[in-house]
Amino acid sequence: MYLRIRRILEGVFLRFQKRVIGLARFLRDYKIISFSILYIILDAVMITLLRNIKVSHTIGLLGMALLCIMFCKVGKKIKNKKGEISGRRGRQKKKKEWIGTIFELLFFVIITTLLVCLRITPVLRYEEDMQEKVLGFTNSSTILKGYIYDEPVEKHRSQQLVISVLEGELEGEGKVLPEGMLVQVKTASFYKFHLGQECELRGTLEEPENFEGFDYRAYLRDRKIFLLMNNPVVKCTSISERHHGSILRHGLVDMKNNLIEIIEEVLNEPQSSLLAGIIFGEKKLFSKFFDEGTRVAGLSHIVAASGYNVTILVVTTEKIFFFLPKKLRVIVGLIVIWLFAILSGLSSSIVRACIMGSISLLAIIFGRSNTVHVAIPLASALFVVAQPLIVFDVGFLLSLSAVLGLTYILPILLDLKAKVTKKFQFVDDNILPTLSCTLGTLPISILTFNTFSIWAVPSNTIILPIIDTTMFLGVLGIVAWNIFKPLSYIFFTITNMQLKYFEFVVNLIHSLDWGQFEFSGGASKFVSLTFLLMAILFIIYLYPIENEQYNYYLKSDS
Repeated sequence: MYLRIRRILEGVFLRFQKRVIGLARFLRDYKIISFSILYIILDAVMITLLRNIKVSHTIGLLGMALLCIMFCKVGKKIKNKKGEISGRRGRQKKKKEWIGTIFELLFFVIITTLLVCLRITPVLRYEEDMQEKVLGFTNSSTILKGYIYDEPVEKHRSQQLVISVLEGELEGEGKVLPEGMLVQVKTASFYKFHLGQECELRGTLEEPENFEGFDYRAYLRDRKIFLLMNNPVVKCTSISERHHGSILRHGLVDMKNNLIEIIEEVLNEPQSSLLAGIIFGEKKLFSKFFDEGTRVAGLSHIVAASGYNVTILVVTTEKIFFFLPKKLRVIVGLIVIWLFAILSGLSSSIVRACIMGSISLLAIIFGRSNTVHVAIPLASALFVVAQPLIVFDVGFLLSLSAVLGLTYILPILLDLKAKVTKKFQFVDDNILPTLSCTLGTLPISILTFNTFSIWAVPSNTIILPIIDTTMFLGVLGIVAWNIFKPLSYIFFTITNMQLKYFEFVVNLIHSLDWGQFEFSGGASKFVSLTFLLMAILFIIYLYPIENEQYNYYLKSDS
């Protein structure tokens, strides 16, 4: 028995070792993948590090440049000596080659670090400048004029606005607020605001304060918000008289709000808010009980504007148009996700998710097996280059992790299921894609929300298969409302039944009052990293590789 277990463990170790070496060879050959992954990781690390170090960025950059030159020289010396060691024994030659590889890797890391530092330095300097400037504007009466920069967010007793400053000053002191500064404003819920509307506010500016277990100051700083204003006196001009920002986006948001009013006229709560969230990514206000229930059940992402919705939409399109050729299905998928982006009002999180989804779909069209493995990290790295702080954006991370789940976890689950049975196509089309997305996003969810729910996987598995028809029938209901209202009631009735099923599942899980575990900040990081490490090991060991025996990267050196 002992020998048998030992042989099994040795076999597992050898298989894992072989695959790790194969992965290393793959990353060595596809340097664009290595660079993209390394750039994303170093972006997050260096931003966190340099925010906490009070040392001149210039000195740091000069030091890194000096190190790069030194390693470059060492690398050249090793390269020049390769001819001299040709007559030595194989073991010494191999040792020299390993040393050369290590220096080459270090040089690669330092060059990437230097590029990251060059890119993030202006961002960090802007943060430092703004933090110094805001100190003189706190706890004093301020008059500012600005426009509503983003869509208002409803709270239970108030609403939240983000104002872009046009002009502003401290009363009686003559200090002027920087133009373009973003201020988060909390105001009464009975006001009716519009995106791009110009407003004048009179109140007291404050610095954000952290909550217990949540770094609220850092959360706002990543969104370039450094000041708050609570319950100011507000006076706004009519949106028809004067507006700011993109006319296209304002028009799309207005169209979205008009369509949501149709839903609210037909359906009761929480069904109307659920449908608005599922179709438009609109974060509507639920009762505290139902809102807590969706978090416990792990279903909050379904009714929020996130990349998860776009990923599920791609999967749904594949299922509905299964009868079309593959490339045509992909084209239909591209059209569908960008229609969804337009309906959502081109919100930044949805647009990012649609770009990620589009790149993955285009990689499928242009079809080499390795294309998608290159496209995902490259697209993510380009996002990070354009917006360095995006690595701290939960929507971006959920979008990326959902795509990675579909790309790397789903093939494993399909392969394992095929070894058991070829039947139950429903499982392949609905349950396994849902499970792969949920597992892919789990580490990010735990790290962000400091909670883990045992209900996340089962609840998503039984809810998500109906979401595609809910979206489809909901859209048909809205279209029919403007053409022939009696027909729209048929679509909305079926949709309402599905949403009541959603409500029933949420309330049932919430009523059990068990299954959700909360962590402290440190514990959530540990659990999240543990899940992430397990997922990486799981993927490396089990990811199905075609013709594995003859795969170039898995061939042994012998």
